[in-house]
Amino acid sequence: QKEFTSGATFLLKFALYPNSFFLIFSENFNYTITFQSQVLLMTDSRKNSLHRSSTVDIVLHESRKTWVSKMFYRYPSVCVFLAFTFAGICCIISLPEMQLSEDSERTFLVWDDLRVERQDAYNEAIDKVEVGNQKKQSVAVQTEAITAWTVWVIYEAKKSVGSLLTPAVLNDMENLENQIANHKRYKNVCLIAYDTAADASICNVHRRSPVDTFPNHDTQTEIETTMTGIFADDDRYLSLKPSFEKGWSTSDRTPRWARTMIEHGAPLTLKGRTYNYYKEDEDAQDEYFVDYVLDVADIVDDYKSSNFDTYFFNQKWFDEKSNELILQDFAFVGLSLAFVIFYMMVHTRSVVLPIIGMFQVILAFPVAFFFYRFVFQITFFNMMSLLSIFVILGIAADDIFVFMDAWKQSEQYACLADDLEKRVAYVYRRAAKAMFVTTITTFSAFLATAISDLAPISAFGIFSANLILANYFLVITLFPACVIVRHKILNRNKKQEPRKDSIPKETGSPKVYAGVPKENPQLDANKEADVEGNANSADVNVAVVATSPEAKVAQKPHLREESRVAVFLATKYFDKVTKGRYFIMAFFAMWFIATLVMATQ
Repeated sequence: QKEFTSGATFLLKFALYPNSFFLIFSENFNYTITFQSQVLLMTDSRKNSLHRSSTVDIVLHESRKTWVSKMFYRYPSVCVFLAFTFAGICCIISLPEMQLSEDSERTFLVWDDLRVERQDAYNEAIDKVEVGNQKKQSVAVQTEAITAWTVWVIYEAKKSVGSLLTPAVLNDMENLENQIANHKRYKNVCLIAYDTAADASICNVHRRSPVDTFPNHDTQTEIETTMTGIFADDDRYLSLKPSFEKGWSTSDRTPRWARTMIEHGAPLTLKGRTYNYYKEDEDAQDEYFVDYVLDVADIVDDYKSSNFDTYFFNQKWFDEKSNELILQDFAFVGLSLAFVIFYMMVHTRSVVLPIIGMFQVILAFPVAFFFYRFVFQITFFNMMSLLSIFVILGIAADDIFVFMDAWKQSEQYACLADDLEKRVAYVYRRAAKAMFVTTITTFSAFLATAISDLAPISAFGIFSANLILANYFLVITLFPACVIVRHKILNRNKKQEPRKDSIPKETGSPKVYAGVPKENPQLDANKEADVEGNANSADVNVAVVATSPEAKVAQKPHLREESRVAVFLATKYFDKVTKGRYFIMAFFAMWFIATLVMATQ
């Protein structure tokens, strides 16, 4: 009944004085109920709003010892050994299997699309037929069409031209395509069709180009006549329609977009050796073709025309350029590692801990790959998945900063500085929860890409999600244990003396915090009178602080010192944000709506 009465009295006073906070200490319970609210102190000259939480009670609550904190405190070296052992086992199992999947024309296709499934079924049937016929009989040179070798040249008419089907534009196209056909390697890789009547090979018969569609294009009348004949023949029109933009028809005879398709064939004759089929030495033939197609891409890119802009695409060229760009990006990994390590050294004031943190990032890869390959049974792993190194570098550094900040802050609390086990419990509980929130949100964001129909995007998201979890596992096991081992080594010969300002400190009943003055001369008379009755109560104690930042810091006996940044954020910055919260919310709401509208256009 007494506790209920005092509690009811507190709630009544809290309702009457919502801008004050009270700490209720129950004699029958070993825990503290903390209510927090704004502190609004009035002076004769001005109002100064001050926000302060009951830090001591939170610290005591967060520093409760658990079996995890006891394990890290008592056996940190064992924890380091177990974490390294687990990561080492994952390395031994994963590294032999961590090989990049071979890129092909199917890499960026939607595998469950009906057209792709039909093509896969056709290719599989062809392979089985070839296997049945003595495992791929020899085929004539350059007569086997290779889909990945097909070259596309896309034309876009300039606004001043309007249409691609004019004599000047078609002559320009012909000039560009002749430059491609005159390449020294073109005849060695083009798809050949044999003319049995003339006993000769025709190299460009499989080129589908607007120039070939309109062979007579000296005048606009010839072009219009040819176009009329195409529209009159449905079969011919349907076969040529994919070469022009979607709206090309009798009602719109001026296409602004068109494309040329140039097919190439294998097997090739290289260095005096004629291959029997493409798969006999696919890498060597691909290498020869890539050298050729890179030159073709340069020809298209360098061609300047006043009539159209050109774009180029080929699967092998795309793979080569993608890998080249990725490798260039990986050249910055060393710089990224060096910068992160340097910044972490400055932040942690340690050389060992940043190196351990970066080594932890490296260990996260085989751990993540172990679950990716052997638990989830995902076999696709390409170069894009390795780009997650840049993501995990930032996340790992952020987690280490969170842990080290909590470790440094814990040293400021006298009640923790003299008790390493409590300090470990406080830091681990606080940092692990904070890191878990950021980890789970980032994990969910990457995991959302698993629904993508494109295998590289889906695989990248799933692997990155596994990598983030692996990093979190290591940052809450390996890194804390290393920090504790380092702390014990550095303080091995130091004799710790009990601190005089350790709190909470009981000074009898009622319980007050040591160092907090009973009276505060800075209070005005009215405020002091209101609080005096509460301060004399055995159930409710009110801690009053001064208004200036310096005085606030001085009246925090549980802190050794507080930085200017912390003082600024806790006072002036927080006051401004609180006062302008509605304006800030409205501003970001309008900003979000504006960017959303722009993004959807």
